[in-house]
Amino acid sequence: MTDHNPWFQCTLNSFAGKTFTKVVAMSNVSFAALDTDGNVHTWGNNQTGEMGRNAAAGTSYTSAIINSLGSLNGKVVVDIVARYNSLWAIDSTGRIHVTGAVGH
Repeated sequence: MTDHNPWFQCTLNSFAGKTFTKVVAMSNVSFAALDTDGNVHTWGNNQTGEMGRNAAAGTSYTSAIINSLGSLNGKVVVDIVARYNSLWAIDSTGRIHVTGAVGH
């Protein structure tokens, strides 16, 4: 019987030199992470726009910081939550930002 280790280190483009406080799955193929500087990183498949990127749904992405896009532009994020192909972020002023399939 072979011993399998299910843990591995995830190294993605925007992760270099970052420390993370939270990682969430928006679906089985899209993910987000919050770093200690208040930046949100997303990667995976943008099935319903949940990646917070300015592109068509269904586009796959490597990791990138999304704080320069839309209502998150220039904001420091303090928490993230994912649910049903959507990503919710709370900024340091208490405002809520959402992207993806928010009608579910």
